[in-house]
Amino acid sequence: MASKRTSTARQTAEIITTYSWAYRYSIVILTANRLRIFDALAAKPVTARSLAHRSGLDVRALTILLDALTAMGLVVKEKQRYRCPRDVSRYLAKDSPDYQGNILDHRFNLLQHWVHLPEVVTGGGPAPSRRRRRGRRQHRDFILAMANIARTAARALAEAIDIDRYNRLLDLGGGPGTYTIALCSANTHLTATLYDLPETEGIAREEIRRAGLGERITFTGGDYLHDPLGNGYDLVLASNIIHSLSLAQTESLMRNARRAMIPGGTIIIKEFYLDESRTGPLDSALFAVNMLVGTAGGNAYTPSEIKRALKKAGFSAIRMRRLDDRSALYTARNPK
Repeated sequence: MASKRTSTARQTAEIITTYSWAYRYSIVILTANRLRIFDALAAKPVTARSLAHRSGLDVRALTILLDALTAMGLVVKEKQRYRCPRDVSRYLAKDSPDYQGNILDHRFNLLQHWVHLPEVVTGGGPAPSRRRRRGRRQHRDFILAMANIARTAARALAEAIDIDRYNRLLDLGGGPGTYTIALCSANTHLTATLYDLPETEGIAREEIRRAGLGERITFTGGDYLHDPLGNGYDLVLASNIIHSLSLAQTESLMRNARRAMIPGGTIIIKEFYLDESRTGPLDSALFAVNMLVGTAGGNAYTPSEIKRALKKAGFSAIRMRRLDDRSALYTARNPK
């Protein structure tokens, strides 16, 4: 029995050490991405001195950082030259179609909010650093980050719904338009309105133009909680936006969306999945903390909370299904 207790205590100590030191890995990779080191190492092997001279970095500091990245398995060191392995370049070299560096830039920006967690738990959120409006660079980092993480999910969503049934789509908080583009690509007669903050328009139009869908996708800038959303839509999508809202705001958004829909239309909500105990999955529970430090009322929500908000807004035929370990898809109908 004593041996079992000792083993359990040792495991607990290891968990505490691992979690409390985890920021080391995060800050090293986020810093390397911020300084575009992975881009620099993707072309050919270089010495730390050569890269420092070319990039305007400190040689000693860069060498220590590169050695740490090597120890983490993200960089290879051979005869004092460093290179980026192909599997890493696939996600962190900017020219790659699978590039994920924008989401890392966004996570770098989030660090300034997370360090205020003690103050937030004491006095409520958001963090002092988040009470100011996002700067231009931070907003661009955020919108492009949404494009990074949405590409695969958008294709999966297009396959998961019977998109051919619909004619007019309203994508609420659609950011760079990744979901709108995927759905319009899957249904050649679908037209869409991408609704987001006015400062997002330039980035969204770049993505829409690149996809060759400028004639079928329009952009409207505004506040989706308070401004009119238009009318005549038979499909409304709210993908990963209600976690930034309180439940009262979510109900308000659902009512506003319903006013823009035709009778019999469908609303789709894609969100983080949080079980009814609110303690799992771990990623979702931690994401709720991210919303705590980053928003005034946002959270991760359980299926019963999201279904209740839809019902209060007047929707019927509400259904939920898991998409993966961390996310769920909700559908509901605007009654005829």
